[in-house]
Amino acid sequence: MASGGELRKSVLGGSHVNLTSSLEDAGIVDELPSAAASATDVSNNDGLKIPELLLSPGMFVDGLVSVVNCPADIFVQPLIFEATINLLNKALNRFYQVLSEGELDISMEFYHKTGGMCVAKYEDGCWYRAVFLGRSAPSRAEVLFIDYGNVDRVPLTDCKVLVKKFSTERIRPLAINCTDAFADRIDGDVFKQAIEGHKVVLKIVDNDDEEAPVVVEVFVIGKGINSEGELNFSRQLAGVFEDEQTPAV
Repeated sequence: MASGGELRKSVLGGSHVNLTSSLEDAGIVDELPSAAASATDVSNNDGLKIPELLLSPGMFVDGLVSVVNCPADIFVQPLIFEATINLLNKALNRFYQVLSEGELDISMEFYHKTGGMCVAKYEDGCWYRAVFLGRSAPSRAEVLFIDYGNVDRVPLTDCKVLVKKFSTERIRPLAINCTDAFADRIDGDVFKQAIEGHKVVLKIVDNDDEEAPVVVEVFVIGKGINSEGELNFSRQLAGVFEDEQTPAV
């Protein structure tokens, strides 16, 4: 079984649009349950316009830091996806909240290998897209919520098949997995406390490896930070001068 870190790297690295090569193996289906059919006005993706996101070296991306596991493992939701995330959440929950008992239940075969896509109910009672990382207990699954980046252990009964209308073939993961260019020089606790849950600006350093997180430098902006109103937080924490080259990646 792949570790959570290895799987996270393979399915959420870089600018991937697809998380799994086989929709059938991942448990994604086309059919809509009859009970939910009338509540899927948005599930045809008519209202889910995904803005184009370029992650070329040298570009800047405004985002909300949703999860910081460590400086080398960060999840950021680009602000241009904010409306899409809200619409997707509404559509998912309009669809899955009205399912009858037993509809779209996941077969036990699904849990025999990692990497399958599903939807899982979070502690707030809402449904979100997720990737299966492993069986954490006889009755619980460890999942990573792909549009946020957080990992949770949920009851198997709180996992459902992901219908194709919500699949990553139709809607890319809306959180980007990143690694700070100076991760090995940064105090992880300080880094996490300062930026998790806050808006930042990412400078894209490298995005050539589709199997790896996007390499970035993190900027914070705002009045009172300094005379320019911006700070390269990555370099500040790493004690690196502005004219020093970014480490080779």
